[in-house]
Amino acid sequence: MKNSDKELWELEDWYPPLCPPETLKEELLQNEDFTEVDKDARAKLNSPKDSFDKLVQHLTSHLSSDLHKLRAIFVWMGAQNIGCRQETGRCEDNNSPDYYIQEASKNNSLIDKMFAKMCRAARIPCLLVNGNVKGVNYETGDVEINGEGTWAVVYVANSWRFVFPYWAFVVISGYQKENFVLVEDSGKPKSESLTANAGTTKHNFDEFYFLTDPEEMIYICHPYDKEKQLLTEPWTQEKFVESPHLRSPYFSSGWKLTNPLMCVIKSTTGWCLIDMFSQGGGYKLKYSLLFDEGRSGRKFPKEIPTELYVTIIRRTQKTDSFLVRLPVKGTYKFRVLGAHGNTTSRLVEFQIVCDDVAPDTHPFPTRPENGFGFGEAAAEAGLSEASHTEGVVPVKSGDEICMRFKVRDHVDISARLIHSTRTPEELRDNVIVERKGDNITVTVRLPADDPKPEYSLEVDTITNRKENDQSTTNLFNFPVLNYLLTSDETLNAVIRDEDTKKLDSPKDSFDKLVQHLTSHLSSDLHKLRAIFVWMSAQKIGCRQETGSCEDNNSPEYYLQEASKYNSLIGKMFAKMCRAARIPCVLVNGKAKGTIYETGDVDVKGQNTWAIVYVANSWRFVFPHWAFVVLNDYQKENLVLVEDSGKPIRTSLAANDGTPTPNFNEFYFLTDPEEMIYICHPHDQEKQLLTEPWTQEKFFEVPHLRSPYFSSGWKLTNPFMCVIKSTNGWCLIDMLSPGGGYKLEYNMFFNEGRSGKKFPQEIQTELYVTIIKRTQKTDSFLVRLPVTGTYKFRVLGAHGNTTFRLVEFQIVYDNAAPDTQPLPSSPKNGFGFGEAAAEAGLSEASHTEGVVPVKSGDEISIHFKVKDYVDILARLVHCIRTPEELRDNVIVEREYDNATVTARLPADDQTPEYSLEIDTIKNIKENDQSKKNLFNFPVLNYLLTSDETLNAVITDKDTKRKLQFYEDAWVSVGKDDAEMLGKVASRDERADIKDPILDKRIRAKETCYKRMTQEVRVSAQEGNMDELNRSIRNCMAANLQNKREIENAKKILVTLCQKEMEKAVKSNNLEELRACFKKIDNTCVSKMAQDQAWFEACQEEMKKMVQSLRKKKDEVTEGRPPDHVCDVIVAAFILIGESEEELDRFFDGDDTIIGTCPAFAPETVDKSSLTRERVDLATQKLERAVGTFAEYRSIETLKKQNYSSLPKLYTIES
Repeated sequence: MKNSDKELWELEDWYPPLCPPETLKEELLQNEDFTEVDKDARAKLNSPKDSFDKLVQHLTSHLSSDLHKLRAIFVWMGAQNIGCRQETGRCEDNNSPDYYIQEASKNNSLIDKMFAKMCRAARIPCLLVNGNVKGVNYETGDVEINGEGTWAVVYVANSWRFVFPYWAFVVISGYQKENFVLVEDSGKPKSESLTANAGTTKHNFDEFYFLTDPEEMIYICHPYDKEKQLLTEPWTQEKFVESPHLRSPYFSSGWKLTNPLMCVIKSTTGWCLIDMFSQGGGYKLKYSLLFDEGRSGRKFPKEIPTELYVTIIRRTQKTDSFLVRLPVKGTYKFRVLGAHGNTTSRLVEFQIVCDDVAPDTHPFPTRPENGFGFGEAAAEAGLSEASHTEGVVPVKSGDEICMRFKVRDHVDISARLIHSTRTPEELRDNVIVERKGDNITVTVRLPADDPKPEYSLEVDTITNRKENDQSTTNLFNFPVLNYLLTSDETLNAVIRDEDTKKLDSPKDSFDKLVQHLTSHLSSDLHKLRAIFVWMSAQKIGCRQETGSCEDNNSPEYYLQEASKYNSLIGKMFAKMCRAARIPCVLVNGKAKGTIYETGDVDVKGQNTWAIVYVANSWRFVFPHWAFVVLNDYQKENLVLVEDSGKPIRTSLAANDGTPTPNFNEFYFLTDPEEMIYICHPHDQEKQLLTEPWTQEKFFEVPHLRSPYFSSGWKLTNPFMCVIKSTNGWCLIDMLSPGGGYKLEYNMFFNEGRSGKKFPQEIQTELYVTIIKRTQKTDSFLVRLPVTGTYKFRVLGAHGNTTFRLVEFQIVYDNAAPDTQPLPSSPKNGFGFGEAAAEAGLSEASHTEGVVPVKSGDEISIHFKVKDYVDILARLVHCIRTPEELRDNVIVEREYDNATVTARLPADDQTPEYSLEIDTIKNIKENDQSKKNLFNFPVLNYLLTSDETLNAVITDKDTKRKLQFYEDAWVSVGKDDAEMLGKVASRDERADIKDPILDKRIRAKETCYKRMTQEVRVSAQEGNMDELNRSIRNCMAANLQNKREIENAKKILVTLCQKEMEKAVKSNNLEELRACFKKIDNTCVSKMAQDQAWFEACQEEMKKMVQSLRKKKDEVTEGRPPDHVCDVIVAAFILIGESEEELDRFFDGDDTIIGTCPAFAPETVDKSSLTRERVDLATQKLERAVGTFAEYRSIETLKKQNYSSLPKLYTIES
């Protein structure tokens, strides 16, 4: 990698921090029209390519928004056929666009680098990302993904987004690995061994990879750096490997995979189901079933029929499922395809591992085009109110099955049974159709001599016929309704058990119920999830039952009685887990639930939750709190004083609340370090902590609510639930590494605990504000108007929902007689933050929100401002008006430097003011008009003489601790080993009070040790690929400066040298080129390129190329120029010769000229001509551009050919 390219992977200083986008791509682009932008970009294909700056200026200078500039760059690059061009020349300037375009077909990484360079030239924040990708080399089910890719994240429209230029512009067509047999292709039998094919690189333009949503990109690309996933909850590598193999067309197909949400399906029954949901308008579903002979370790038996092993059945009104029957043991690949117009796209792929099949496994009786089950075709044909809607009907030998429908007046139906060996004629008397009015009954009697019946029932609609009229006229050319009647118990179990949300599951026995829900699932984790989701879907704890169940050990009893005795919810969950053979234990203890009031030193009664053993570890599940929430519960004696800046003074009425169904994912497999803030088991061992908490600590710690843990905010101080204030105020510090919920708050006065009413004369606003303490720390500054006990809630707003994050009790014993509200409570808080930076301010002399002052002080605050920006400033006081204070603020500007000087009144002995700064458009001298760029002050400072507050704000130890917490959380989130090492070595590490942070740091340290060990082992083994991968992982985590990593890089360079020497000895140019490419893709490519052996091998490759060119020149010597050959080929095509046959005429000399036909329209063999062949001849003539000085007869021939083309274009294709 060139040194100039390394910076493409790094954030520039002015870039915004990485964080997930708040909107989806669809929302972002819903009002955008790129028609003109695209048209203009494609019209500029010959833009200057000697300089990135010139090129981007030429493409984007007329565009105003970064989004349109980005689009122009993307479309222009796509129109260049980059990565697919076969260039003959060579550009010497390897930092020019021309070089990147020419070389991209040899080195595809140049595509993404060029995109990043163009974005940066356009001043669009962009950086490249490395990671694993599910690309061409990935095979569905691989447990290790060796494919590495590079793509981009760009910042447009106030959010970071993904762009993958290489995959957007280039597709490998026809790629195929060996050892696969195509068994069945959408109902067509194949038994066709697929030939290995390296594929062909072709030009593409895939809109999916332009501003791709992170939630979709993560299924395809997994960055090494978690932060660059742009997800609020990043995926692990394991999750990426296990997730379904979704292809890019899936996301626009109109279909959603609902089950299984994994890429490997393990079947022990010889069956599996794949459920696809569509709300309507989706692509038409198709499929391919392939047998993997390589992974199966065997050939697919030739005697096995290869059709009717896959069908589609209707499960719900909008869910179609592929029912896949596996003919032999082994490993399969199953592709779900989507047909749209004339194009069929791969939507999702699975690996199916079948360990066992029944000895008498046979195909389905039929594979109806519209699947099994009542669907659109039946409804359109005039059927309705079917007694059976699902496609599979369980039967036994000799059964009589009745199907009922309503039909329209003009419709009758006919029905027949289909069997895999018996003929329809043999089964004719086994089906009876009866009609009364608009009601039709189809009765099927299954043969008693068939011990394992499996039949298709096909229903056709026909026109009404008169009595004794046997003629039939089908209204459709296919059966409009089909049912699969089967006695296969395992199949019927699969059909029933897959539907875990089905409310009519057997509830008379826990064993039956759990068998019904989980028998098709192989892992305990999936069984546990099925139990958890099913219980929630039952609305347990909120059902109003009228009947009564006598069997108090049945699931039905627990469901009915749970609304009266909520302890039954936890007990039912435990019984179901044990019935599924999942280790589960109930735990009793104290919990901070509804009756707990922040600051309580004990809680009456006890709660019950569960610990379960799955995936080799014990985990928490709290079923009651996951499924039931008590809405509107409220204790008495609280007065809401202030609500996020709004004065309220509302006495809250006591309310018992209403139990409401809920589904809270937090309480499913909750981490012990999070659970301990909410639930404290009586038994220390059941806390699942290495350092158990005492009950005293449990009641002392902050009252964190479940949404806190996913809010993006971290409480850093105070780490206790009761705050005692002796000076009339307190600070609550909240840190967000980025992308957190928007902070809001409530402040209540607790009249019960205070022993008095809140005074009516006290105003109820401006007692709370937010101040900036560090770059990522916002602090609530809470001023308390009277002595007493308060409740303070920190809230998080996300979309239209506001969550409680953390609650405190504040006890204030000593109110100053002159306690005043704050001068203002700015929307964006006090201190230099995002709003100021977005408004064009930078390099502020004061970044923190509080500025200590004394009476009569003069305070100067300096900034840099953008050219188009001026600033206005004013002082705000709780009593004095801004007009009175107008002359106390002076704004001065010199070029891009602005100074705001505030002179505090000398007659104010305890000054406290807000300094508000607005940005305005540049104003001319003596122009008093103002136009604010924002509708609120972009920057605010609290100038205060409060000595106790200032002492805390300026305290160096406090600042150090805040900075430590910020650095610690950021280093854990960024996956930065060097930064984490610095954090871990600081003295403050010993004082960490947050066990979650402590565990994250320890886990990261363990991870980095393991990564270093992997490098050491790979180096010892001399495994080039593994060593490169492990070093890359270390580099991504910023571990590369360790001595071990540096030594490993040197070993990797040596391994590269051995690989290269081997390639040179092979004397094979393609092998040598592949070796150069492989080395260029390593993390030591620059080190390798600096070695003498690398240069020597480059010289060897040059010699090989020159030798091949010389041989080629010798072969082609004497051959006519290409434009002459094109005319001759066109003539032969028009007289009936095929293009392939012409190859034998070109034997390396000019003798072809003598065999050239004397062309005339009458010599044309119109019987052999097609429109396509005329088009081909026209193309040859159009590209025959050049001199014919030595070939006058050919020039004449060209004119004759052209003159005849208009007549030939009357030929139909």
